Parts: sequence; C-alpha cells; structure tokens
Amino acid sequence: ANPFLLPGIALKTSSTRYFPLDRVYLYRYDNRQWVKASSLLDARG
Repeated sequence: ANPFLLPGIALKTSSTRYFPLDRVYLYRYDNRQWVKASSLLDARG
C-alpha cells in the first residue's frame, strides 16, 4: 500500500506505460478529514 494515495487507488506500470499517474488532485488534511485543495492537474508537467 502506498501511504501517499487515497484508499482504493491502485497504480500499474508496464514496459510501455512507465508513468503511473496522468492526472491528480491535491488534497490537504484539515485535522478531521481530507479536503480537495486543487482542480484536476496534469501530473506529467
């Protein structure tokens, strides 16, 4: 399990698809729960 991903998120790579994330949301923890802190971002730069 990856501690940087939300529960239920799985990553898979292969010899032709080596970048596991295409798009991401940033989240922050507000001392009670995770809150979305961004719009959908392109993870490839």
